[in-house]
Amino acid sequence: MSTPKPPPNRRREIRRPVPRKRRLWREALRDRSLFWSVGFAGVLAVLGAVVAGLGQRAGERHDEGQILLEPSFARVEFNLLNQAEVDFERNRARSAQPEVYTPNQAFRDRLYTALIEAADLAVQAPDAAAERYREYDFAGTALVAIARAHNATDPSEAWVPRVSLFLDRVFRIGVLPEGELDRIRSGARERPRIELAPGGGAPRLVKELPALMEVGDTARLREELRTATVERELPREARDFVIQLVLDGVQPLYLPDRLETRELRDAAAAAVQVRPSRHVKGEPLAEALVPLTAE
Repeated sequence: MSTPKPPPNRRREIRRPVPRKRRLWREALRDRSLFWSVGFAGVLAVLGAVVAGLGQRAGERHDEGQILLEPSFARVEFNLLNQAEVDFERNRARSAQPEVYTPNQAFRDRLYTALIEAADLAVQAPDAAAERYREYDFAGTALVAIARAHNATDPSEAWVPRVSLFLDRVFRIGVLPEGELDRIRSGARERPRIELAPGGGAPRLVKELPALMEVGDTARLREELRTATVERELPREARDFVIQLVLDGVQPLYLPDRLETRELRDAAAAAVQVRPSRHVKGEPLAEALVPLTAE
């Protein structure tokens, strides 16, 4: 008995080859364009990481008081200006410049007018002068001496030029407003002193605090005024009268000039020259585990 043959269509299906699994990764390796793309992307990623790391190191900042875990060294040679040192030197230059005080010109003009009017009244109306200054000690004797000096023909004895010389001498006395000495002491870092600028071509005077006084120290001012009357050779009989006239409504002889003081101090600070420090490559800049300082 013979075996029946399968139909022709069935034989073709049996002979058809079974498809094999494709190896996609091998085909990808054979694709050169894909290989170069992946390689180029990798190179870019590496370069980006390097640039980012360098940028981070270059922009690294350290704050005062910060503690580094490892020492810091100079990567290149460079010059560095220590700003803390600059500020210190400029502040010291500012403090070294004394405060400037200018004369109380209004008070000086008032004193000059009062002394000249007393002389004019003593000459023109002695009785009126005596009445006007009746509360002054020894006013009668003083007014006679003043009238005599006012009528003197010798310039060396004349009253008007003597008054000018006397006031020049008076305004060499450092009489400041009340509370000014304490303010100067509190704001001075070094030995406090001030600069008197009399004006009129007179040289400036630099005085330390012991040579200064405040307007309320009348006992000390009286002694200074007495010395001025002797040095400028005012008539002996008129000296007490002149001192009393100056002390009558006395004002500070010098007032602070804030604007000029600020300008001079700014100029002194601007003139400070600080050279930058030079650092070589590899020089230690900061130690590990030690708080950083401003320097």
